Amino acid sequence: MANEILYSGTGDLFVAAAIHANIIALTADRGAIMGLPQVLDVSAAFVPGSTVQKIGLAGLDGYDSFAAVAENTSVGNTDLTHSAVNITLARQSLQRSLSGLAGAVSSNGLSPELLAASMVGEARKRGMAMLATAASGFTNTVGTSGADMTLDDLVDAINALELTVAAGPFLALLHPVQFSDLRTSLLGAGGAVAFNPATNEQIAIKGPGYKGMLYGVDVFTSDQVPTADAGANRAGALMGAGALAFAARFEPVPVRGASQEVRSQIVVSFDYDQDLDQHVITGKMYAGAALVEQAKGVLIKTDA
Repeated sequence: MANEILYSGTGDLFVAAAIHANIIALTADRGAIMGLPQVLDVSAAFVPGSTVQKIGLAGLDGYDSFAAVAENTSVGNTDLTHSAVNITLARQSLQRSLSGLAGAVSSNGLSPELLAASMVGEARKRGMAMLATAASGFTNTVGTSGADMTLDDLVDAINALELTVAAGPFLALLHPVQFSDLRTSLLGAGGAVAFNPATNEQIAIKGPGYKGMLYGVDVFTSDQVPTADAGANRAGALMGAGALAFAARFEPVPVRGASQEVRSQIVVSFDYDQDLDQHVITGKMYAGAALVEQAKGVLIKTDA
């Protein structure tokens, strides 16, 4: 038999590799804790006039106590304990350029619109990094430098935070290495410790960084948790409600010559350079993060 039409013999009619119809996102840590009770969103309260806003803290609602006063005795004034924390907005941005030719011949959806939609996740990642850095500033510290995280470290952090009477719910923000070591430590605890792994429904609500609940603490991981001690350790944290603050605002003034699409607290601008035939997609936000109060958190410093 001769003259069969074979794939191996008809190279002019095929390409070496065909492009799949859809682009699949690479693996990345997309967890974020914005919107949870441990993070105060002060975006809406930001007052124009300065990049720095002061968040006032006052000893109210049970910080001080009534005292017994004898009949026919005047009551002395009690001073109001107060402090403040500053949160500073700064420009956060990412830009991509797509040539007209690349967009014209793309068969898998690569387009300015796709790149613009991706800016939302990229902005959230930056916000997560800012919050993780702020959380690394807690001074009350547990853990052993250079040693793997253990269940004892988490219990020590819970005890330390409860001693400051910080309000719950509590959230543990750990680097994946810390969580891996913690989970290994759990194996030695037997059935005495109840760890409730995250369900698909909980992950859908709380985000991909949510790992589950242990001792009533919601455990999250993020590879944005910074190092400490010249890279020897990771600076995870346990925190209560309102431990951190986050603010993000977009520029209200239109960018001349660019169309814009507002996505929550970021702005995505579309520009076209006709001379270079380049679509320029720029995402930006003005954001800041801050540690609100030392009593609301504990640093968990363990081996990186």
